[in-house]
Amino acid sequence: MTDEILDYALFYHTYGLSVIPLKPKEKVPLIKWEKYQKELATIDEIKKWFENNENNIAIICGKVSGNLVVIDFDDAEIYEKFLKEVEKDSELAEIINNTWLVKTGKGYHIYLRIDIDKPVKIGKLQKIDVKGEGGYVVAPPSIHPSGKTYEFVRFSKTTGHEIRVITEEQYKKILTILENVTESTITDTAIEKGEIRHDKKLSENTILRIIDILSPVYKEGVRHDIVMYLSGWLYKAGIELESAKKLILLLCDKFKDEECNDRIYTLERTYGLKGNQPPKDRLKTSSGLYEIFSNVLTEADALGRIRQLEEILESAEPQPKVLIELLNYEKEIFAIAHLERCEILTATRKVEENGQDKIERLVYKDRVIIGCPRSVTAIESPFSQVIKYDFAWYIPSQNREIKLENVTVDEILAYLKANGLVLRKNLAEDVLNAILNAMLRKKIANVKTGFDAPGFYWHDNKILANKIEVRKHTSDEVREALELLNELINTWFARAKEQFVTAVKLGLLLPFSFAVKQKFKNEKGFLPWLYLYGKKNTGKTTTAEIILYIYNIMNRQHELGVGEVNTEAKLGSVLASDTFPHVINEGASLFDKPGLNEVIKQAIEGVIARQRFENKTIIKEYPAFASLIITTNEMRITDDALTQKRLVLIRYPIEAQADQVKIKEFREKVVPRLPKLKALGDFVVSYLLEHPDELTYDWINLSKKLLEEAYKFASVGPGFDLDMLYVDSNEEDPRVDIVAILWRKIMEIYNKRVEVTYENGNYVTLTNPIGILHSVLEARLLDFMVLKGNEVFIRPTIKQLLEEYGIKMDSMPSLAELFADYGFRYEARKPLGKTEKVVVVNINDLDKLFSEFFGFNTETPDVEN
Repeated sequence: MTDEILDYALFYHTYGLSVIPLKPKEKVPLIKWEKYQKELATIDEIKKWFENNENNIAIICGKVSGNLVVIDFDDAEIYEKFLKEVEKDSELAEIINNTWLVKTGKGYHIYLRIDIDKPVKIGKLQKIDVKGEGGYVVAPPSIHPSGKTYEFVRFSKTTGHEIRVITEEQYKKILTILENVTESTITDTAIEKGEIRHDKKLSENTILRIIDILSPVYKEGVRHDIVMYLSGWLYKAGIELESAKKLILLLCDKFKDEECNDRIYTLERTYGLKGNQPPKDRLKTSSGLYEIFSNVLTEADALGRIRQLEEILESAEPQPKVLIELLNYEKEIFAIAHLERCEILTATRKVEENGQDKIERLVYKDRVIIGCPRSVTAIESPFSQVIKYDFAWYIPSQNREIKLENVTVDEILAYLKANGLVLRKNLAEDVLNAILNAMLRKKIANVKTGFDAPGFYWHDNKILANKIEVRKHTSDEVREALELLNELINTWFARAKEQFVTAVKLGLLLPFSFAVKQKFKNEKGFLPWLYLYGKKNTGKTTTAEIILYIYNIMNRQHELGVGEVNTEAKLGSVLASDTFPHVINEGASLFDKPGLNEVIKQAIEGVIARQRFENKTIIKEYPAFASLIITTNEMRITDDALTQKRLVLIRYPIEAQADQVKIKEFREKVVPRLPKLKALGDFVVSYLLEHPDELTYDWINLSKKLLEEAYKFASVGPGFDLDMLYVDSNEEDPRVDIVAILWRKIMEIYNKRVEVTYENGNYVTLTNPIGILHSVLEARLLDFMVLKGNEVFIRPTIKQLLEEYGIKMDSMPSLAELFADYGFRYEARKPLGKTEKVVVVNINDLDKLFSEFFGFNTETPDVEN
């Protein structure tokens, strides 16, 4: 049990949920837990709480856990009634039936996350408790006081379900259903407007302890300042007025303070009962209690007393001069940021006895980093749990600042190391994390919502172009782009027309794939990625590059080799770089690694991709902004979950293979003009920005609509059917490529070796494909195929020809078996006067084979003369 609960605690932590320990088989916290309503515990803290013990575990609801709300049903019958009502709304039913569900001692817990930045309405109904900001729930595998174990019915690690995210409107619908089911009105216990609730009581012992802490400095001349600073701190900490007043009165009584009425007035004014209440931001003191302490006591004693007050009030001193964060429970080591002296240190706790009194001091131990943070702004992405920072680090000894923008903690630490500012490398990362978390919790750091990467995002019911220049286009520019597109389809990709058109259609929308996932997250809507495969020089890579040209991103950043994405970390970096597609050449091996497979599946469908340990614990998250276009010579995907809906598989046929002359001509005549295609991309961007309601994951119809509008805008006709779509009906038939290679060789020999006649001033050649086949066979120009009478002998040299095109044939009997339904058979014959084992086929059956595979009887293929 002990190992199990630690595993669960670590999983919850990496899933972005704040956990705390409870007493074994109880619901009572073992620690003061207000701190963990604002920040996640460290791994070390979690191990200390849950390693080698029987503690229960709780998950804290609210913003700290990704705006988590848990509906706690204390009665299974009411839960069943709720489900019946929810079924009447198909959208809500899909959400409720696919989110985390826990079986508790008496009922059920339903886990949801609300897509909103402010606290939401929570409270109690009959036998239902809706828990959110300021609350917690007992979580599996804890043991209920009744002896029953909390168990998941639906869960990420067992059934694959995630905590579903819902809108504020959907949440309100759920509350209405709950009220109807229970025939009661929810009793609000939330802080809906971000107001501080002053409902925390101070016990007699706590009040006496605070007075003892203040005793050495509560002297004439500073008493007013002490009460003013203390009142602001009590108000910010949510202490009820009666407890605060009792504290001030006892303080006055102990020290015979004759101006006690003035002290009470200061307190009541701070609480808004007398005079003009100071604005909340003015409650942050300019000097604070630390400065008063340090003027009278040693610095170690001052730090110790401030830390004790923070612990008692479960709230940091407003606008502190010094930040104090516990790093190690067992050794009682603290991270210290002395903001006034600009020093980053560690300290240890020392308790000394002075008669009956115990004096706590924090004694400095190590100087960890030179300088201190200033102007810190945390950038919280609306769709990522990774916080980045705009950051300034001041170095007093050098009188300079290092300014960084949009960086992670790891990147900050790397810059500090590169500048020789890290003195204790083994402590620097933990101390820096602790200090930044303290600055966020104590609101010293600014916080803003930002979009990290360039691209397109769904925000406030519209598409936001972030760090993207939206370029105006003219009808002439769009006309040139579309005329070039027509040329590409009908001339250069004539033998893979459907493949090319389908890839371009989906490619037009790939820069908006992340916006689609955001807009349709409740429907699990997404755009699939492209997987283009086929033999060398069939046009698949060129197709991918053309999509990059359309969005003016044909560069090294967006066309990569498989070695640049062959680990979770490398792939995650690419996915997080922007929302545009990235081409991965020769990418078949990506799907050979289970870890990468998992990241890819998550990235296609979700806004976050997670890298996992073997035991499925999440260790790193990557924003899944970008999509991929994978090109490869072969189709090596065996995971049906990918092939069925997440990837559009497009096979480029062997007959589309271009020779070197054709490739050279394309590079010289077409490639220099490809940048003109960006006008089509500009049109698509402008259209979708102006019509955000049309953005959808139905890419087939949306791409058709976009092309229709583009051709209409440019006053030019499409050179192809706008309904054209690739469907590979021969994907599983290995004979297609073999027949195509044979026909390619026949045409090559025919064009070079077969004589033509000159009649009436013109060269005359055969145009009937079957006639061409017979003429080549009758001239005995193929060493691997020999005609004798009505039979054709296919010799073993055909295997070498096929291998030149990447097809390995195990044996000649295998070839005969593959084409057995066309009368192919393996026999000993004499094609060239000497007995050898060959494949034999009747000439009429060979005619039938070519006719059926290429439709010669209804359509004449291109014949190059």
